Parts: sequence; structure tokens; C-alpha cells
Amino acid sequence: MKGGATILCGLNLKVFIFVEMVFWFARPENMRFVIRMSEPIETPLNEARFQGTQHGTLKTLQGFQKGFSLPDSPGEYADRTARRLGAQDLVDHAESLFQTLKTTFNYKRRELSLGHDADAGAASIDAPNYRVDITIKGDPENASNFHLVTELCDISDPDVARSEDFATAFDGLFDRLCFDFPALLNVEDVIDRVEDLENDSITVTYPSDASECTVVVEGHSAKLHFEPGGLMLLAPHRTNVASLLEASEQVPAMFG
Repeated sequence: MKGGATILCGLNLKVFIFVEMVFWFARPENMRFVIRMSEPIETPLNEARFQGTQHGTLKTLQGFQKGFSLPDSPGEYADRTARRLGAQDLVDHAESLFQTLKTTFNYKRRELSLGHDADAGAASIDAPNYRVDITIKGDPENASNFHLVTELCDISDPDVARSEDFATAFDGLFDRLCFDFPALLNVEDVIDRVEDLENDSITVTYPSDASECTVVVEGHSAKLHFEPGGLMLLAPHRTNVASLLEASEQVPAMFG
């Protein structure tokens, strides 16, 4: 097979998809698979995002009262309901994280700020080397549940993400690393090339319109989810920062 695609991850690197690169899966026999992609795509480090989602039922939110009418299907009404019932839960989570960051990193007042938008179901913490966005919304698959999403972005100093303080503050919050592409990726190319490998150690799943796909490599617990706009490295569950970083550093072995 000719040509290929390589993705280089890890918080000390950028993410690249080149014209001539290789899918290299780090197995004992060091199998190498070559796959041709299209145009170069480069994602700067500051576009990498840690993300984690807490799940729960709407009835457990502080704003719920007996007799409240709950949505019967996912959608905008379910999102509005989650925002309304979970307004205080969002504030409490954001305030708790704010205090944790202030204490752990010994930030001064001028270095750390917290803002809320109750109508949007959102809060944001601005820190010297990163930003944390928190949102609450309905579960897109179950109208009785909500998602409380914590996302860390705009990382200006990679060393901060590897520090002991960062682990102390954020361990257990995140289950994925997300990388946005400034140019669109042809997801069908990824699907076709993986399928053409005809190798049982790598599988790809996707919907009928091939708008996204998820690649699973035997021997790696993390999954790779591709969309036209970016790549997500998915851990099996919310985990510590070191585990996510280790998984991100395995991507070069999985993909070139």
C-alpha cells in the first residue's frame, strides 16, 4: 500500500496529518500500515482541550421539586430544563473548582476569575495559563438525564499540564483529549483506508452517512474518534491527567 497518514500527539507536540505518512500500531511484532491521506493539517497546541462529562438524572439536581414536569425526549426543551434545574449545581461545581485552583496553584485574586451565565447554563474560570469552561445540558440520548461538562482549553504552557499541581486539581475530571483541525478532514478517507487494511487488530465504526468514525486498536484502551473538524482521544472513563497524557503519547505509536 502506498502513501500514508501520521498523527503526532502529546502536549509537547503539535498534531499533524501529512500527505505521506504511516499508521504504525505499536504491537509486539511492530506491524506498520501505510495509508494515504489528502492535505496537510496542523493543529497548534493551544487548540488541544481536556474534556470530561459527569452524568446524572434531572431529579437529582438541586432545582428539582416533586411534581415538576420533565422532558420526554432529548432536545432544546431538555437542555433548557437541565439549565434551569441545574443552575445551582453548576454554580457550586464552578465555585468548588475555583477554590481548588486558587489553593492548589496559590493564585492571587488578580490571577484567577470566575464568571457565570445562568441563562446559557455556563461558567468560565480564567487562569494564567489556561481556561476552564463548564456547561450543563440535557443528555442527548436520554431526556431524563443531564450532562455537566468540564473543559480545559487555551493551554499556553505545556509544562503546566504535566505539573503535580495540575494533577492535584484536575485528576478524575477528564475522559478525553480533543484536537481541532483548522482545515477539514475527509472522514471517508480514514474509513476507507482503515477498512482496506483488512486487519483484525484494528476496527473502525461509523454511521451510514460516514460523517464521523471511531478507530479502535487492539492493545490500546483509548479510542480515536475522527470528525471533519477534529480528533478526540477517548479514555474508557474519567481518569487522572497522567493517564490521558500517556495515552496521547501513545498516538504516535498508533499512527506513525
